[in-house]
Amino acid sequence: WNDSRLAHSYVLPDEALADVAVPTEEDLLRSPAFHFQRGNELYKQGKLDEAIAGFWQCVALVPAFPNARFHLGVALGDAERNEEAGACLEQVVQAEPEKAEAFNSLGYVSSRQRQVQKAIEHWERAIQLQPKYAQAHVNLGMGLLQLGDYQRGFAEYEWRSLNGFRSPHPKWDGSPIPDKTLLIYTEQGAGDAIQFARYLPLAAERCKSLIVACPTDLMPIFATVPGIAQIREKEKIAVAEFDTYLPVMSLPHVF
Repeated sequence: WNDSRLAHSYVLPDEALADVAVPTEEDLLRSPAFHFQRGNELYKQGKLDEAIAGFWQCVALVPAFPNARFHLGVALGDAERNEEAGACLEQVVQAEPEKAEAFNSLGYVSSRQRQVQKAIEHWERAIQLQPKYAQAHVNLGMGLLQLGDYQRGFAEYEWRSLNGFRSPHPKWDGSPIPDKTLLIYTEQGAGDAIQFARYLPLAAERCKSLIVACPTDLMPIFATVPGIAQIREKEKIAVAEFDTYLPVMSLPHVF
């Protein structure tokens, strides 16, 4: 307790506290920061219409309030009010031409309007501004796949999250590994797993042994696929049981 800083501590007098004004409801309604914060809270709760109203109120009070118009555009897009969202986000990129997130959101809105080529241009711009922007890469991949550009599309789609799968082994690059065991695991939904199961026999031809890891309800389906040595639950496979691995939705890319 010999800290010299204690000598400089003080208690605020009651007279000073009395001078501190508590904001009234009218004060809050005039505050753009209040509406912006309220919009964000409502957005997190999934109350899109109320969030949009809050962001609109913020922008009405201070048109250049930081991030308010961008958040408004995102919320409008999520509410499928695509024309309004596009117009709002166009204003954002005009005011902030280096804002990669706004170009990514513009791409999303354009894709919802079936303007795939325009969406691709927005995503490419977002990546130019922020080369490691994973979500923009994934979105670009999805757009390219819609246009049938499978080579670029599947390459961009490799930026997706791999559902927390971790392994000390290297990912398989598609090359022949006749003396090694390959683990392929499913990701995302059952529909995607079933769709890409047609690549499993090709993978089996390039390795010594193929293990497929999938949820138990998919095991009877994968049991009908030729070339699979074992079908297991992912959590029950030891690292020593395989040499290399790949998520099932990466198979089109490596082939």
